[in-house]
Amino acid sequence: MTRKKISIVIPVFNEEAILETLHGKLAALCDTLPFDFEFVFVDDGSSDLSLERLTQLSAKDPRVVALSLSRNFGQHPALTAGIDHATGDAVVLMDADLEDDPEHLRRIIEPWEQGNEVVLALRGRRRTGLLRAAASKLFHMLNRCFDPRSTEAGTFSLMDRRVVEVLRRMPERNRYVPALRSLAGFRQTGVVLDRGERYDRRSRVSILRLLRLAIDNWISHSRLPLKLASFAGLFLSVVGFGAIVFIVVYQLWLGFRVSGWASVMVTVIFAGGVQLICLGILGEYVGQVLDEVKGRPVYVVRSLLRGGKAEAPPHPKLEAS
Repeated sequence: MTRKKISIVIPVFNEEAILETLHGKLAALCDTLPFDFEFVFVDDGSSDLSLERLTQLSAKDPRVVALSLSRNFGQHPALTAGIDHATGDAVVLMDADLEDDPEHLRRIIEPWEQGNEVVLALRGRRRTGLLRAAASKLFHMLNRCFDPRSTEAGTFSLMDRRVVEVLRRMPERNRYVPALRSLAGFRQTGVVLDRGERYDRRSRVSILRLLRLAIDNWISHSRLPLKLASFAGLFLSVVGFGAIVFIVVYQLWLGFRVSGWASVMVTVIFAGGVQLICLGILGEYVGQVLDEVKGRPVYVVRSLLRGGKAEAPPHPKLEAS
């Protein structure tokens, strides 16, 4: 009987210090499981020796696929590249920083064997800084407001080949893989897993970049910001009409003169601020529409190694499909 194959996709950005340790943990674990494996490492334009380490690992272990991008495109385009080049019956997404213990692979593979097509690693206890933990909690809370389908699951997950093919056909350029995974549907379940600390306790992603990712995600998957802008405009219109009625009654009928330069300025500044926010929201949507219309590839491959052997990178148009 042919054994099923599982691809493990791992984006890499300046992680040279941990790659050999990570590969050793994965190899030791996968040797004990009744599946064939491939390890798809995606070098996302690293400036250290990450690519050289991956080249060495690919030469030693035929299961290692070393995919190098032409520059730093970001975590989710790198995940997309790995998904596109994975050949397994199921694809596991995980980070290279060891926050997700490779031993947890056993627990997310088991529900897949039972018939689930998406297995999410729901976050249990997490050892991280207070500010980053609070930002993560706020991000997922707002995600649920903008998209009721979203969960607190992050990157670490398993997807059946059927789900992978659906994701590959989604044409979005502004990609947030967990949201696309939720959008795909299928039978999904979750496993609560504790997360550890990064091996070097230093995040590669700044708070500002996380904020940019959050805004792009909300704009891409929800029209709620547009609705809020409309409600804000309606609210100000009602308040403004009420103020006009009050001034007319107060001055013409009761004979009192309305004064108050400060109140007028506050009202004008507040209304102007709301208008600029609404314009900014519209600008974000127009900007994303422009990105989609351009049709540029999500990522560009510089080199591809499978088991130490070089392969020709596919055409960029195929990568954007």
